[in-house]
Amino acid sequence: MHWPDSIRLREVGPRDGWQSIKQVIPTADKAYFILQLIKCGLRELEITSFVSPRAVPQHVDAEHLFDILKNNTFQGPEPVLSALVINTTGVKRAISCGVSTLAAVISATQSHSLANSGLTIEDALLELTSMHNLATSHGIKVRVAIATAFGYPGHESVDIQRLRVIVDNLIHLKIDEIILADTPGLASPRQIYQTVHALNKSYPGHTWGLHLHDAHGLGLTNVLAGIMAGATVIETSLGGLGGCPFLPGAKGNVATEKVAFMLQEMSINTGVSLSCLRKLLEKCPLPYNPYRKEQNQNDSAGQFQS
Repeated sequence: MHWPDSIRLREVGPRDGWQSIKQVIPTADKAYFILQLIKCGLRELEITSFVSPRAVPQHVDAEHLFDILKNNTFQGPEPVLSALVINTTGVKRAISCGVSTLAAVISATQSHSLANSGLTIEDALLELTSMHNLATSHGIKVRVAIATAFGYPGHESVDIQRLRVIVDNLIHLKIDEIILADTPGLASPRQIYQTVHALNKSYPGHTWGLHLHDAHGLGLTNVLAGIMAGATVIETSLGGLGGCPFLPGAKGNVATEKVAFMLQEMSINTGVSLSCLRKLLEKCPLPYNPYRKEQNQNDSAGQFQS
C-alpha cells in the first residue's frame, strides 16, 4: 500500500484530558502549557469546552483562556485552537470570544447520547443543525465527532448502516471533517479498518479522523489500521490523559508522544518534536501535575466526552 506522507495530529488533552481532573488548573498555567505544546510543533489543539460550569468545572474559564491565547504572536503557521460545544448556548459563548473552529459531538448510540447530552440522537441532530447554522453564519468552522462509533459496552452495537444515517445528516449540513470516536476503547484494528474504509469509499472528498481510547492496549494498532483505511486526522492526548466518565475504570486517549513516535519511525510527518514533548512530560510546568499517573485517577469532573 501507499503510506501517506503526513498525518494531522490534533492535541485534545487540554479539553478531554483536563476535564476529568477535579483540581481546577489556573487559567494562566493552562495557557502557558498550551503554548508549550504549540512550541513542540502541534498546530491543532482542542483546548476547552463551552459547556455548563456545573457539569465541567475545569472549563469554567473558557472565555478567559481564549482571551489570553489570542493575544500571542506565533512563529510559523497560526495554530488552530478549537473548543467543544453541545448546544447553541455554547456556540454563542464561542462567538463572543472570536473562536474560529468548533467541535460538536453526536452519539451513535441512544444510551450514550442520553447520558452525554440528555438528548436522543434524533433531537441531538436537530440541535446540531441549529448550532451549525449559527456558527457558520459567524464564519466559524464546525467539525463533528461521532461518539461510540464502534459500540458501547452493555448497550447497542453499531453497524455501518447506523453510521451512514448519521453521516448523511452531517453531509447534508456540508460538514466536511468527521471524527469517528471509539469512546469506550472497544474497537479492534479490523473493525477500525473496515469502518473507515467503507465510509471513506462511500463519501469521497471528506476528511476522516479518529479519536481513540486505549482501553485494551490496541490504541497504536488502531491508529495504524485507520491510517491504512484513509484516516488523515488522529486526535491524541499528551501522556494519554482522558477517558469517558460513564465507564468505570475507562482508559485515556491514545498518547500524543506514542503516536508521534510511531509515525516518525514510519517516515510519516506530523511536524511534532518528540524531544520537546518528552521534556514537557518530564517537567510539566503546572503547579498540579496531571501527567503523574498516581495523581490522575480519571476522577469524573464532568461530561460531554467524545
